[in-house]
Amino acid sequence: AYTSNQGSAWSVYLANADGTNPVAVYSRRKGGGVGRVDFVPGSGPAGGQLVFQPTLGSISVLTYTAGTGGIKVTNIRALVTEQSLLLTSVDVSPDGLYVLYKVGNGDNTSTLKVIPIGGGPVANISTGYFVEAVWSRDMAPNPRIAVSIGFGGNAGLPRIETITLNSDFSFLSTSGPIYAPCTDCTSIAIEFARTEDDILFSVAGGASSGSMGNIPAIGGAVVPYNGVSGFSPCFNANDTRMYYKNGSSVLYALDLATQLSTTVSVGSVNVFDVRP
Repeated sequence: AYTSNQGSAWSVYLANADGTNPVAVYSRRKGGGVGRVDFVPGSGPAGGQLVFQPTLGSISVLTYTAGTGGIKVTNIRALVTEQSLLLTSVDVSPDGLYVLYKVGNGDNTSTLKVIPIGGGPVANISTGYFVEAVWSRDMAPNPRIAVSIGFGGNAGLPRIETITLNSDFSFLSTSGPIYAPCTDCTSIAIEFARTEDDILFSVAGGASSGSMGNIPAIGGAVVPYNGVSGFSPCFNANDTRMYYKNGSSVLYALDLATQLSTTVSVGSVNVFDVRP
């Protein structure tokens, strides 16, 4: 799934893993943009669900079917609406039951929140200089998330940390910095691996802009991807292919066994997710 602003509209597309047969499942005219997209785990070949931002101040759940007649949207349900605030970093938990998102506060800080995917009470996790937040690959014995923290002022150096939550998603503890890749970058994009307890990352801004790698969630040695340069890396379901954008927002897939990259998208891609 990916978003693209081609022509006069922002659209959300579903496509095959190699980028073929893209179908626009949601479109709106330019003006506010379309935000993040994230598959709900459990989505199968016959259809599934996608959490996305129809505006930068709202989150919705899109249900679709896929068959010989093509992809059809069967329902779009509003989940969160905070039109006066910027919602970003939307991520669905690995059990498909909760949505983690970030709400900007207007002072360069943001608050991390969790809501059941079916709707219900919202839990506040923490407020800080967060750039992105993603769920770990499991929810036991305690839910965990990884966060990237911004730059400058009270934020300190850009870095990656993990946060352990209580069962009600309130803050329990933090790992502290497990990796600080740069002193001059502006942001760090992160994503958890699907089968290992590793965090994928890419760096934007500064001398190391476009560098990518992964690091164990408990900290340790970084595995760099020296042969490619890009942003927003994301693994496929079994961690054998890594999808990423280049500097021109073209989507690529890197086969980790052969270290060969192939082009996935024809046009530019804003944000994307690979079905788990």
